[in-house]
Amino acid sequence: MAPKRKQSDTEEGIDFKFTQFQIVPPINQKNFYTDYLKRDDQMYIWRDTASAKDGEPDTTIGDVKQEDSKKAAEEEEDGMEENTQEGEQRDAKTVVIHVGSQNLRIGLASDHSPKTVPMVVARRMNTVFEHSHLVLSEKCKESKDRSLRFDEQFESNLGLLQSELKARLKAQKNRPVPNGTELVKNFNKISKPEVIPSHEDPQKPNWTRFENDQRPDVLIGEQALLLPTKEYPEYRLYYPIRNGLFNENDYESSQQLLSDIFEILKYSISDLLQIPLSQLPQYSAIFIVSDLYDRIYIERFLDLLFYDLQFGKTAIVQESLCTSFGAGMSSACVVDVGAEKTSISCVEEGIVIPNSRINIKYGGDDITLLFAKLLTKSHFPYHEMDLSLPYDWNLMQSLKEKYCGISQGTYNIQLNDFHSRTPDDGTKKYSFKVLDETILTPFGYFRPDIFENGRKLKDRYKLFPVPVDVYENQPNNPESLAQTTLLQISAPLSSKEEEEASLEDSAKHELSSSKRPRVVHLGSLASPEKIKEKLVYPLDDAINQSIFSACEGNLGDQAKNLYSSILIVGGGALFPGFSHLLEERLQSKRANIPNVAVLPPPRGLDAQIVAWKGGCIYNRLRIVSEFWIKASDWRMLGSRVLQYKTLGYFWTG
Repeated sequence: MAPKRKQSDTEEGIDFKFTQFQIVPPINQKNFYTDYLKRDDQMYIWRDTASAKDGEPDTTIGDVKQEDSKKAAEEEEDGMEENTQEGEQRDAKTVVIHVGSQNLRIGLASDHSPKTVPMVVARRMNTVFEHSHLVLSEKCKESKDRSLRFDEQFESNLGLLQSELKARLKAQKNRPVPNGTELVKNFNKISKPEVIPSHEDPQKPNWTRFENDQRPDVLIGEQALLLPTKEYPEYRLYYPIRNGLFNENDYESSQQLLSDIFEILKYSISDLLQIPLSQLPQYSAIFIVSDLYDRIYIERFLDLLFYDLQFGKTAIVQESLCTSFGAGMSSACVVDVGAEKTSISCVEEGIVIPNSRINIKYGGDDITLLFAKLLTKSHFPYHEMDLSLPYDWNLMQSLKEKYCGISQGTYNIQLNDFHSRTPDDGTKKYSFKVLDETILTPFGYFRPDIFENGRKLKDRYKLFPVPVDVYENQPNNPESLAQTTLLQISAPLSSKEEEEASLEDSAKHELSSSKRPRVVHLGSLASPEKIKEKLVYPLDDAINQSIFSACEGNLGDQAKNLYSSILIVGGGALFPGFSHLLEERLQSKRANIPNVAVLPPPRGLDAQIVAWKGGCIYNRLRIVSEFWIKASDWRMLGSRVLQYKTLGYFWTG
C-alpha cells in the first residue's frame, strides 16, 4: 500500500480564490424575468409628466393616477360646469393645425370653423439670384404642369370609360341621345363670349395690386393666387406641399422650402387668428398628421412648431382618428379624398388599424384635369384657357363642382354658362353645351389609369435625408399590409418619358423592381437607389383591400361593421350620386356582405373640415393630458418622445 501524501504547509487552513471579485452565478433561464423599461416610472418622459402633475419629483405614475381618479370623482359630484369652463379656457389657448395636400386649415379649438389658407407663396425675385430663380421657375412650371395631353393611352382609357357608362345606361333603360356628340360640338364651335363691364359684375375678384410701387417680398395664400402675373413678372409661385409631402422638386434647398411653410403658418396665426407670435409659448398646438406618414415630414414640422414658432406644447394625432371624432363614430372606414391624394384607413374603437392604411396619389385635382380634357374635346368655347394660371384653374374647379354628378337626369344635352374673370380681359360670359362629360368625370376614380400622375413623386428625398433606423441603419418609414399589397399588384410606370429617364436604373435593378414597384434602397444609404413608384388603383378596390387587411382576411362581423360605416370626407368626391355609385360597386364585389353603406358627414358638417373639427374634440378628451409634448421634451429627446406621446402608439422606433 502506497504511503499517504503529506499535506504541504501552504495548504493547511488556507482557502485561496482565483479572484477577489464576487462570482455571479449563471442565470436560471427557466425563471428569467426583468422589468427594465417595463414600468412608466423608469422612463424620463413619464417621470417628468408625473412631477409636473403633482409638483414633487419623486411622485410615481400610480400615485398620479390615484389622485386623478379622486379628482374625477369629486368633479362628478360637484357637476360638469367646472369641467366645461376649464375646457373652454383650454380651447381658447389651443391652435388646431391640419395641413392638407392643397390647403391649410387652422383655427382655435374654440372656433366654429377653421380658416382656410392655400399652401402657396409668391416670392419676389432678387437680381442677385436671378439666374438660379429663373431655372427654378422653369422647374416650378414643370412640377405644376397642367397641360392637356391626348395620347393613345388616354384615348384607350377614355373608350373604356365610355363603354362602362353605356352599359350602365343600358341597364337603367336610359336611351342615348341620337347624334348628341356632334350637336354639342357644333354649338360650342359657334358660341361667342359676352363682355360684361366691371361695374356690373358683383363677384369681380379683388386682384392683388400695389400702390406707389411698394411691392412686398412675400405674398401668402389668396393674395398670391390673385396676383396678376403679367403685371408683376418678378413674382414666382411656390407650392411647398405636394401630394401630402414636401415638394422637393421646386426648391434648391430644404431651408427655402421650410421657410415658405413658416411664412404660411406665421401669416395664418398672426394675421388671420390675431395671435401675437410673442404669446405662442402660452399656447398649445394640435397637429393632425396623415395615417401613413413620412417621418421626416413630421419631424421637420415639429421643429417649426417648437423652434421657430415656439409653441409651449404640441400633440400629434392621426387624420382618420380625428375624422372619426368629428363624425362621432367609434368604428368606421374613413375615405379622405383630397386634392392630390386619397387616404383610406379603418378605425376601430379609437385606434387606427395599422395594416389598413392606404395612400393613393390621385385626388380632386386629377378629376379637374380630366374634366378639362373632356370639355376641350367637345370644343370648349373658352379657347384662351391656361390651367397653369391660378384663376383659370379655379374656374375649372368651380365648373366641376357645379355641373359634375352621377344621376340619370344628367345624361342629356345641357346648356350651361359661366363667367371668365381675368385681370387682363375683365369679365366675359360664355355659354356651352355638354352631354356625358359631367358623368364620365367622376368615373375616373374607378379607372385611374386615365390620370397623368407619373411625375408626382419625382425628386423625392432630394433635399431631405431618407429616415433610417438608428440600430439597423435601414429605411424605417411606416408600412401597411394593405399598401404593400397594392404596391405589389400595381404595375410599374410604362410611359416613354419615364422609361427614358430611368433606363440605366431599370437595367441595373430589373429584378428588384419587377416585383415591388416602389422606392427601394440598395447599397449605401448616402446615395439610395430610387425606383419610380406608381400606386394607381381603383377607389373601390382600394377600399376592399383596406377592410380585408384590417380584418386579417376574415370577412365576419368586424368586416360587416366596417362596410356598413364607410365615411367619405374631403373635397375631392363631393359629387351628387357618387356615394350611391360607390355602394353599388362595392356591393357587386362583396356579394357576401349584406349591407354596404357609404355615409356622408353627420349634422350637415362640411366634409372638408371634419378632421379639423375632430382635432377640436380631441382637445376636450381627458386622455390628451398624457400626450402633450413640451418644448423641453422635444429639445432633449427629439423624435424618440413620439413613441410614448402618441395616441394608439402609431409611432414606432
